[in-house]
Amino acid sequence: MKLDLETSVVLVSFITSFFAVFLSAGIVLGVPAIASEFGMTNVIQNWIPTIALLVVAVFTLPAGQISGKYGVKKSLIIGVLIFLFASIAACLSFSTESFLIFRVIQGIGMAFLNVSAMAMVVQAVKPQNRGKALGFTVTGIYLAGSISPVFCGFLVHNLGWRAMFYFVIPFLVLCIALMIWKIPEEWKTYEKDKIDTLGYVFYGVGILLFIYGFTNLINTIA
Repeated sequence: MKLDLETSVVLVSFITSFFAVFLSAGIVLGVPAIASEFGMTNVIQNWIPTIALLVVAVFTLPAGQISGKYGVKKSLIIGVLIFLFASIAACLSFSTESFLIFRVIQGIGMAFLNVSAMAMVVQAVKPQNRGKALGFTVTGIYLAGSISPVFCGFLVHNLGWRAMFYFVIPFLVLCIALMIWKIPEEWKTYEKDKIDTLGYVFYGVGILLFIYGFTNLINTIA
């Protein structure tokens, strides 16, 4: 089947959005097995699903400006590569610390692919088709949230928790191939803007301190 530019962009956006949510929702089902293998305490195992989402919250704003300044497609490829690397590395984890570090890296990749995928759809698809294209991408997000608990539960029960990470790998490779061979264009929207590094540092530290303080508050009350 011959894919034109718009179809390729929508397909890539759908796949990346789907599997980012698929793994984020499904990892919850793997928590008991992961915690058991690495001997995690109850407090530490709560960070398995949370730490990647926290990193996404911290990096989404800077990722959005970086993608606009240096290129949406380039940022999406980098995001998918980071996500792919972290997924493989998580399967090779040998300790609690290494696994959580790779979850942090995975969160960085998710932040870039989330903002870049949507931005590429907006830039590449004609206005008359844009609503349908964005709807298709959002459908992938909610479809992943619906399918993930059942499918990841099956994978974890029959093949182990690593199967969730291995499952996404071929689809991420497909996305990279599509972007290289089927999407020749690049889009830049904030090329002349200066990146507010200091502002993003304060923003990230603020979120981290808020979560840390809120966690301590709950522990104090308990």
